[in-house]
Amino acid sequence: MRRLVLFAVTRRAAALHRPAQRRVTTMAAAVEVEEKFAVVLKPEALAARVRALGGAVQATVEFYDEYFDTPDLALTTRDTWLRRRDEQWELKVPAQQRRQASGGETTAFREIEDVPTITAELAALGVGFPDALQPFAAFGTRRDKYTLDGVSVDVDAASYGHAVMELEVMTDGSQSDIDRARSLIRDASEKLGCEKLGDTGGKLEAYLRRFCPKHAEVLGFL
Repeated sequence: MRRLVLFAVTRRAAALHRPAQRRVTTMAAAVEVEEKFAVVLKPEALAARVRALGGAVQATVEFYDEYFDTPDLALTTRDTWLRRRDEQWELKVPAQQRRQASGGETTAFREIEDVPTITAELAALGVGFPDALQPFAAFGTRRDKYTLDGVSVDVDAASYGHAVMELEVMTDGSQSDIDRARSLIRDASEKLGCEKLGDTGGKLEAYLRRFCPKHAEVLGFL
């Protein structure tokens, strides 16, 4: 599996300088509030529980993520994450400071998908886009999507064998709206009987633990 993953990273790295397909978005600076949980229910059981609670089963989608940083980890050591999901670039910048990224806490990130804005944000950090960047992780995901009480519920199965449940609410970035989102996530997680994620972390953290130990050590994941 490690050999296959590394081959995928090398193959995709050659596409770094391809022009990205731009998508017009009105949420370029929206703040995503999210918490990750362990996957404890099979899809059929989770779908039944969501429906019983008045939620909805939406769809299953698949995508391929590539994560980028400079050789000296100028972005990830700032808890700043640049990825290309299929052909769409996205930059996640912390809206609130975290003491240490554990992968299981509730997080709040500004999500930026507009390439000129991403370029400006990275320039402010002294990082040239895309010339100074190189991929450090790449994997596919199969996502089962649900909604419950205004919360997006996603169950992700990564191509390298890790699964995680993510509860997410998009906000306008104000503290009151972030607090509202945290409350919605807490209530939804209690209704669904969610269990804490534990030490494995989310998809990217688990990937770094398995395949990039030096990177994970610098970030405090090991």
